[in-house]
Amino acid sequence: MRALGGRRFVFVGVPPVGCLPLVRTLLGTGAEKCHENMNSMAASFNRRLDEVVRVLKNQRDTRATFIDVYPIVSMATIDPVTYGLTDTSRGCCGTGVIEVGQTCRGRLTCTDPSKYMYWDAVHQTERMNQIITDQVIMNSIGEIYA
Repeated sequence: MRALGGRRFVFVGVPPVGCLPLVRTLLGTGAEKCHENMNSMAASFNRRLDEVVRVLKNQRDTRATFIDVYPIVSMATIDPVTYGLTDTSRGCCGTGVIEVGQTCRGRLTCTDPSKYMYWDAVHQTERMNQIITDQVIMNSIGEIYA
């Protein structure tokens, strides 16, 4: 992308994927525990991605930033009340543990999605995305325009 003229780059890391409701369901850790191996892989990926960003930052006329969502999602999972959330182990639609995207269509949903971290078994709610934006993204984006 740099060879094609790109000079400002934003790289977004991955959250603690071992805490996704779908992963908890499929790998059998249950609602009370995240899958630590999956989280370790996500953290390792993020560290390597951050290294790539640091290399890019050293290129002439290039600005890059790394948006690390892992810590905020992890903190909200551990202490949801601090973020105004009540449920971080299942999604708002259907059973909240297996449905993703189109499989939510026609299913019952929770009464207050703003209290949930996940909309379905993988995707975050609007409220969680707002928390991430307010606490992580806006500061990181500013780095490439400073």
